[in-house]
Amino acid sequence: MADEPDTGLHPGQAAGEDRMGGHRRTVRNAPARRRCRRRPPSIPRCGRFRIGKRWKSVHPPGGRGGEFISCHCDHEDHYCHEENDTQPMKTNAVQGFRSSANPSRTQFRLIPHPRIDLPSDGEVVIFEAADSTALDRPLIKIRRDRVSEYELVPAKKPELVSVIIPVFNSLPLLDEQLEGLAAQDYAEPFEVILSDNGSTDGLPEHLEGHPLAERLRLRRVDSSDRAGAPHARNVGAAAADGDYLAFTDQDDRVHPGWLSALVEAAANFDAVGGPIEVVSLNSPKVAKWRPSPPPEGRFPSHYLYWAHGNNISMWRTTFEKVGGFDEAMLCGDDLDISWTIQEAGMTLGHAPGAMVAYRLRPTLRETWHQSVGYGRTQVDVYSKHRPNGCPPYPLRATLITVAVVLFCNPAFVFMRRWVPSGLWMLHTGVLAGRIRGCLRLRTFDYL
Repeated sequence: MADEPDTGLHPGQAAGEDRMGGHRRTVRNAPARRRCRRRPPSIPRCGRFRIGKRWKSVHPPGGRGGEFISCHCDHEDHYCHEENDTQPMKTNAVQGFRSSANPSRTQFRLIPHPRIDLPSDGEVVIFEAADSTALDRPLIKIRRDRVSEYELVPAKKPELVSVIIPVFNSLPLLDEQLEGLAAQDYAEPFEVILSDNGSTDGLPEHLEGHPLAERLRLRRVDSSDRAGAPHARNVGAAAADGDYLAFTDQDDRVHPGWLSALVEAAANFDAVGGPIEVVSLNSPKVAKWRPSPPPEGRFPSHYLYWAHGNNISMWRTTFEKVGGFDEAMLCGDDLDISWTIQEAGMTLGHAPGAMVAYRLRPTLRETWHQSVGYGRTQVDVYSKHRPNGCPPYPLRATLITVAVVLFCNPAFVFMRRWVPSGLWMLHTGVLAGRIRGCLRLRTFDYL
């Protein structure tokens, strides 16, 4: 009997069916609820695969050639998540890498998803398939039946955390931030680096004999050679001794569990952000100008998730891989580095317990100037990341902003009750800034 051609299909599997032992896995351009392939398809080096609702670049570990295998596992079933799927992802991520040099040994890693409550020890399970035929069976079966040995890797913890604060004429608000850092419940050592970007308010004299200097291991470094918070953050990171870097701002205040929550989440991520709240440091009137999401909510964008510059942390190795903050951007550098980290194949997590009290601009004039800067810099960031896959700004979102600007104007007395004047000013300023940025770059893709 002539040999039948190898179609790569499971016995009894129809053409077009994507199956892997009954497990479902996200496949690019695949219809919703398709079954996974019996053998995972090859994904090109530096290719892209789907996690939840976003694409993420991946690179082979250690630069080795081979293919990636990715699926979402809750130890019972796998699910596809398409663009029209609004259900939250309730699974863990299982990543695998099969080396081209030795295809018979395939390494898998169970990555806890941030939306799942897992044991606090943060352990990651790494296991290998005994041979390539093990891939014919469900991944959970590989763990239980086909793996003779597996390794439990202890949760990764930093030896020293460096808290970096860019400062410029920060007094007297800086003392409130330092008091918040002194109240941290983090039991391990950490240091605080104040990167002085040219203050003229007597900061060096103020820090001499400061009551919290010894407790916080407080140090001041000079970053006055170039204006801007991104440059100050980079100078502070270069002078820091820690292997884990946490960034916050001079006029905010971190909550007591801020550092502990960031370090705990860092065991599973390359970088970690946290939530903000606007109630503690602002009047009730001003607090309505900038609604903030709940602590468990991440900060989305039309492209990738991002973290606020006053509440972002990362391993030093991550910081060095992406080259630090882009000093050409006087604002929006937090959005830029968040996207850059993810485009480089690294992960950006979210720690709901790492709360920071955010101080808003107290006047409409200051809110206007800040929001115009936000809008102008957004266009710069979008344009910079366009070659990496950043799509044009959604037309629907622009139309909603235009509708808010036109119909929610505080000049209409009856609208003042429903839309705070500061919130209207924020949307109007961002729109004006985006228009300026688009005109400067001669493009309307990011309007």
